[in-house]
Amino acid sequence: MKWIPKKYSFTIILLLSWGSTTFSQGTKDLKLKIQGANQLFIEKKYEIAKDLWLEIAKENPNNSNINYKTGVCLLESSSGKVQSLSYLKIASEKVNKNYSPFDNTLKTAPIEVYFYLGKSYHFNNLQDSAIKYLKKFITISSKKHYLKGEADKIIQQCNNYSLVANNQNEHKILKFNNEINSEFNELNPLVSLDGSSLIFTSDRERSLEESSNKKIFDVTTGNHYFDLYITNRDFVKNSWTNPKLLNISKTRSNEIGIGFSHDLRKIIFSNGQPSTKKINNNNFSRKAQNYNTTKSFILFPDFNISSIVITENEKFMFFSSDKSGGYGGKDIWFSKKQPDNTWSKPTNMGPNINSSSDEIAPFLHPDGVTFFFSSNSDKSIGGYDVFVSKKNLNNLWEEPENLGIPINTVFDEQYFSTSTDGTLGFYSSLNKVGNNDLRSVKITNPYSNSLIYLTGLIDKLDKESLENDIVVKLINTDLETPASIYKPNNFNGSYIFKAEECYQFDVQYFKLVTLSSGKVKESLIHEQTIKTPCESTRKIVKPILLPTIDYYGKIVEKKQDRRAIIEEFKERNKKYNFKEIISKENNLIALLLLDDQGNIVDKAILTEDGFKFELLNSNSNYTFKIENFPDSLDLSDIPIFLHEQGKETLIHGDFKDNNSFNYINNFNAFKFKEIISSYGKNMRLLLVDKEGNVIEKGILTNNGFKFELISSQLEYSFKLENFPDNLDLSEIPIQIKNHDEEMIVIGDFSKNNQFILPKIHFKKSFQLGEYSIQNDPYFKEFMEKTINKINSTGKVRLEIVGSASKIPSKKYSSNTALAKLRVEKGKKYIYDYLDARNISKDLVHIVKEKAIVSGPKYNPENNDNSKYFEYQYFSIWAE
Repeated sequence: MKWIPKKYSFTIILLLSWGSTTFSQGTKDLKLKIQGANQLFIEKKYEIAKDLWLEIAKENPNNSNINYKTGVCLLESSSGKVQSLSYLKIASEKVNKNYSPFDNTLKTAPIEVYFYLGKSYHFNNLQDSAIKYLKKFITISSKKHYLKGEADKIIQQCNNYSLVANNQNEHKILKFNNEINSEFNELNPLVSLDGSSLIFTSDRERSLEESSNKKIFDVTTGNHYFDLYITNRDFVKNSWTNPKLLNISKTRSNEIGIGFSHDLRKIIFSNGQPSTKKINNNNFSRKAQNYNTTKSFILFPDFNISSIVITENEKFMFFSSDKSGGYGGKDIWFSKKQPDNTWSKPTNMGPNINSSSDEIAPFLHPDGVTFFFSSNSDKSIGGYDVFVSKKNLNNLWEEPENLGIPINTVFDEQYFSTSTDGTLGFYSSLNKVGNNDLRSVKITNPYSNSLIYLTGLIDKLDKESLENDIVVKLINTDLETPASIYKPNNFNGSYIFKAEECYQFDVQYFKLVTLSSGKVKESLIHEQTIKTPCESTRKIVKPILLPTIDYYGKIVEKKQDRRAIIEEFKERNKKYNFKEIISKENNLIALLLLDDQGNIVDKAILTEDGFKFELLNSNSNYTFKIENFPDSLDLSDIPIFLHEQGKETLIHGDFKDNNSFNYINNFNAFKFKEIISSYGKNMRLLLVDKEGNVIEKGILTNNGFKFELISSQLEYSFKLENFPDNLDLSEIPIQIKNHDEEMIVIGDFSKNNQFILPKIHFKKSFQLGEYSIQNDPYFKEFMEKTINKINSTGKVRLEIVGSASKIPSKKYSSNTALAKLRVEKGKKYIYDYLDARNISKDLVHIVKEKAIVSGPKYNPENNDNSKYFEYQYFSIWAE
């Protein structure tokens, strides 16, 4: 049961007393109950009022007025936004323009119900319905209605939903374990530069070992006060440790983390009050192994600061504040450290970053030019969204880009930061039940520029932690500059250095020894030399991992046999106890291996370690389908062991989509990686036309050749050059990408070094207002070749994609709707063509149909829309 704040207790006690003494009197008592609940509603105390209105609505399920107030309370409270829809739909059935909020006898709802219904549809990700009712509200309400501005903003956010990038394939959301996220709020993740430590804020109930807050609540929220927690990365187990309460947290005040330095030696927190001008600073004490006495962080005492970050080099500070002189709401400002170690007068980051809404939670990547922040402006898709901006060569911040789906939702996403290589992000997100959770995300194509970092571990062996007596030094022997000094994380032994490219470095490890005189002596226990790469311009540069050194300076050999892999996986995924699952389930839990037609090729039964398969064909892609797995368990990370030619590979299958998982066998990619390491960049793969003219050159990667198709061909022919004669040419991986379409094929070049793609392709791009492909000569040629395939093989499989650009559609409800129309019209033209040739459409199996919105963000100031036309197309593959 949720605790009720004291300031509301008098009203609630009255209502409870009415319920126990007089509610049995029927209608009169219901009126009294409604009167009390309505008073809370008028005072906008929605969090308290919602439970009362839920009780009243249960007794009056068809009363529009009661359902209206119930729905609004749910919608405007911290939880219940999704649940509000069913009540507001009932409320909208009977609307009265002459509504009075003080007349409790009314059974009709006011016209504002359309606004709240639209807002609820928005939170339920039903954008078309949201726009419909918000526009209806705008039409019938007065010109100066106080909700019109917000209605316009939500409509824009609904439209943004189809315009922002859908990065489901680029951004993979990862889940923290249950020790990190709880049933309470977890927010504001502050992550160290090397990703080894994370400090976050939570109003959770403290553990038994910590001073109890079980009966202590914040009267303004009804929840426990916010505390600060720290968790460290256990690199051996590849998991986060159980969070530990920081000693600076108090039971009767809020300590909310709002900023940090990149090494987490300095954390900044506030009491969370919007009007406060006081924030506090704590520095980490290595001697005490905790954060020491709190000091007021008095930077600019004339205004409040809601979030703050200090850059890696500690030369700049970015913060959010509603101080005067901004663009409205909270703006992001920056200040530069001056020679006397004071901070300069704040400078606003300008209109490209700030708006009339709120911009908060700044984070500058160590590359110095990639800036992340959150904003609830009309450029978001709802609530706070995460945006990224790049600093250009003129030292100006460019137009921010919305990070899109799935990172951003219609709820709030805040405090986004990334790893040094940009491939892992951390942030907090408001979930559907109204609580904040911590999230991490794997990013395929980082937003930041490449940097070189050296990182490593000191193995503490059987010690609880390092004893603050290890120092690591990095010396550039080419430049003979002063050494960089780092003391490893005492819990997990991690350390990290930023290094320049194409230099030689000495890495020295010292143990600090205290002499009888009291002096501290550095004793060298290990030394190694490393040369950094000379070409770091590629998109991703992973931190260079140095050999692990133990507490005494010996190199630790990394051993990870099959059993260790299994145990590591189980430790990471404690939610899975396969032995327990097997014992509880009556049905056999099985994993099916399917061929391209959906036929069962093989079957594996769940064991205590997961599923095991023997792969028979290394040229294949595999589709797995899971059977009888308990509905209550997460299907996003199921372990599968694949055996082929004496090799064993552990893969993690994501079965959330229809209990199925598609896996591209990468054994051939491993082989290919070995080949290019020996023969290098002399190899070339060319896309050629019928006459042998080169259309495009493939990009050589460790996993094969990659093509970005710049032209549409009916048939695709590839030619291989400079490949070693003594090597097998029957399994060359080729990745083909056509805008947002992507496929991987294994090409057999054993005959004359050539390979013809077994699929045929048709693609038609449209200008504005064009949709038809019916009379296109290339479409007719494509259909004739498709019919030839049907006649020779008995059937054909089709993959269909309809794409719309990001030019806002005036004729259709959204760009996605336009893309879907192109798919449906394309299918109709295909079936009509087959009917005209007396060929049954049952011989055509559509294995994929996809509607996408692709291409660059629309710029209304640019009158030339031609660059968007290539993203307005209908595409079809036949095999």
